[in-house]
Amino acid sequence: MAKNVPYEKQTLDHPNPIARFAHRKRLKHSQKIVLGNLEQDGCIVDYGCGQGRFLNQLNLALRNKRVKTQLCGYDPYLKSLYDGYVVVNDPHEIQNNSVDIVTILEVCEHLSEEEFQGFIEFTLAKLKPSGHVLVTVPIMIGPAVLVKELVRCLLFRRLSDTTPLDLFKAAFFAIPPPRAANIKTSHRGYDWRKTCDVMSAHFQIQKIDFSPLPFIGWFGNSQAIMLFKRKA
Repeated sequence: MAKNVPYEKQTLDHPNPIARFAHRKRLKHSQKIVLGNLEQDGCIVDYGCGQGRFLNQLNLALRNKRVKTQLCGYDPYLKSLYDGYVVVNDPHEIQNNSVDIVTILEVCEHLSEEEFQGFIEFTLAKLKPSGHVLVTVPIMIGPAVLVKELVRCLLFRRLSDTTPLDLFKAAFFAIPPPRAANIKTSHRGYDWRKTCDVMSAHFQIQKIDFSPLPFIGWFGNSQAIMLFKRKA
């Protein structure tokens, strides 16, 4: 029988050491990128911040560097469990052209096309002319998807929602299967390349990193970490 698993246990506190390592390295790298592009007295909005762990850790890092920054988090589904940031109930309350960095970490794969367009419109409105957008998403094609599906089946105690043939095509030919009926709870069929293409149509891409093994490119990695900037 399938079981419910807390969000943190699915990601940063995953019982599987490989999955846990991948998620924590992704978060650490994201923090490094944010700190490298942040100005004094800046503003960061984490869109779909979950329970606030990224902002909490970022707040601690900013304290150590003595950098004054406003941290805001928005998530319509999960309740905050961490402190160190301002919970935003309505993202439209944020002042236009006031945000230095918008982060959206492991969220795009769960957004419908309409919701993703809403995020883009929000970001274009709120971001400063010199602002950045940091996007991290799972890579659900390439050999890593085989490990991911096995780990997910063990964690949730259920069979995969992807057929063996579709897994084979995704793992070795980078052909994603059809998207799951409920994308809020499943990554099946998600293609990070489409997210990159849509973002690139509205923002200037600055860099793409792959985690946790950046030296082998996306094929075989677990996550894509993309930094964008407002177009001039």
